[in-house]
Amino acid sequence: MVNRYHILKNCSIMYRLFQMYYAEQFEPYGFGAGSHYFLCEIGKRPGVTMAELAEIGAYDSGTVTRAVHRLQSNGYVIMNSDERDRRVKRLYLTEKGAQMADTVRQTRCKLFRQVTSGLTQDEVQQAEALLERMAQNTRAAVTRGQTADQPCKTQEDT
Repeated sequence: MVNRYHILKNCSIMYRLFQMYYAEQFEPYGFGAGSHYFLCEIGKRPGVTMAELAEIGAYDSGTVTRAVHRLQSNGYVIMNSDERDRRVKRLYLTEKGAQMADTVRQTRCKLFRQVTSGLTQDEVQQAEALLERMAQNTRAAVTRGQTADQPCKTQEDT
């Protein structure tokens, strides 16, 4: 029988360990563990807004605002008003930010290789697909306030 709790527990453990690793790796550059995500997303989507970043990553607006302001104050990101709607602020990497995004991608790649060592390409793709589906299901359940109809019957179910 699958112990459902272990799936969530292991995801949580991996997340915390990633955060510890990233905090250590990126501390010399003046940003914390969470900022690397925003830096890379802004690099992939020049002109993205903070609201879009929040939606893409399932972050609350306060978290996005703090991270973006930290990146901005360290010279990694600039914020420009949209040409059509001056109230909308669009985010772009500076040259310093683009260089840092390359460093971040290399750091993430090294960790990913270590995390997936011993797995076949098919296993990595399977894991990615399964976790993506689980994330989509979670997003749907949380945003709609819905949960599965089947009650948990045993301790292994929780």
